[in-house]
Amino acid sequence: MWRFLRTTEPLNANEADATIEMDIGEDLEHSLARAINGIVRELGLPRPDAERVGAALAKVRGYTPAHTTSSKKPGTKAKATPRYFGLLAEIDLVEVLETHISRREEGEGGRLHEFWDALKKNKRIARQPHVTIVHGKQLPDKLSLWECCSALYALPTPPLFRARLGHVVGDERVMAVTIEELRVDDPEEDEGQEGSTFLSMLDPELRGQLHITVGTKDASVPPFEAAALVESFKKGEKGLNDIRLEDVYVRGRIKGLNS
Repeated sequence: MWRFLRTTEPLNANEADATIEMDIGEDLEHSLARAINGIVRELGLPRPDAERVGAALAKVRGYTPAHTTSSKKPGTKAKATPRYFGLLAEIDLVEVLETHISRREEGEGGRLHEFWDALKKNKRIARQPHVTIVHGKQLPDKLSLWECCSALYALPTPPLFRARLGHVVGDERVMAVTIEELRVDDPEEDEGQEGSTFLSMLDPELRGQLHITVGTKDASVPPFEAAALVESFKKGEKGLNDIRLEDVYVRGRIKGLNS
């Protein structure tokens, strides 16, 4: 792949009627959305609905090249290199947030109620809620944090963490829940201090950005927009819809993720 990228040459004027510029650094969802937008624009084809796009993404994620299994023992699966590490949240977002959003008085939280209903109707609620800690795109700058997460992931029983859910925040494109007071769930079980060491590596800036992405309007909206949304909310930006959660907590362990 890298050899191809290094030796690639620009197209001649007569080789193509139109091109779609891709970014190798983008995630799968964003890349697919870029390709769809370009094809719809250039060929005038109808835009596929969110359900068809989601099905295509699921099929791609389920694909395994034949050469990755040829040398493996029957019944075993390869452990792919993670794209990022995150706190895999042990939570049913629909069950937890439905109670808190639906009981609010009319007008409270702005239009979050409408967006929440749309996310449920269109099945856009995150199926694997998690709190992103460090992404492969941040290497080598965040190498120490990456290695710490990798070590936790490799433990037979990684430490269990606990955090409070602060606010549900949303605009017309993405909804997220802020993460507050992240700590080791039971300090007595953190005998090797692995959990405490991990927490000490989270600087205030990163802690302020921690969140769970609840869902996006459709497949054209990349989930990482939630990070900017939370950052804007923490800075007090006006015009964002939010609902404060009371006494809602979540637990989870560090996992290597690829979705």
